[in-house]
Amino acid sequence: MLGSPLENRFHAVLGFSAAGIKRSDANELVKQLVNMYKDNITKDGGPIGYTFDEMYDLKTITPRKQFVEVYDSVEGDLEEMGISFRY
Repeated sequence: MLGSPLENRFHAVLGFSAAGIKRSDANELVKQLVNMYKDNITKDGGPIGYTFDEMYDLKTITPRKQFVEVYDSVEGDLEEMGISFRY
């Protein structure tokens, strides 16, 4: 499975923003997320992902537009579910 700095950033921001959520509220969020993504999960874990050079412009070391759009979309979905992003 591949990972990227953009994904690591997302995990850090989400973790910080989710700190302090009541366990019952977190459980409801997880149920919603599982329902959203369950069709993408395989016995091997899911899609392999993309390589760094597929996700990033190697000259500027910035994420490509399509991946920033996915990041923003997922963040927006989570905000609609009640996560208040602090960063």
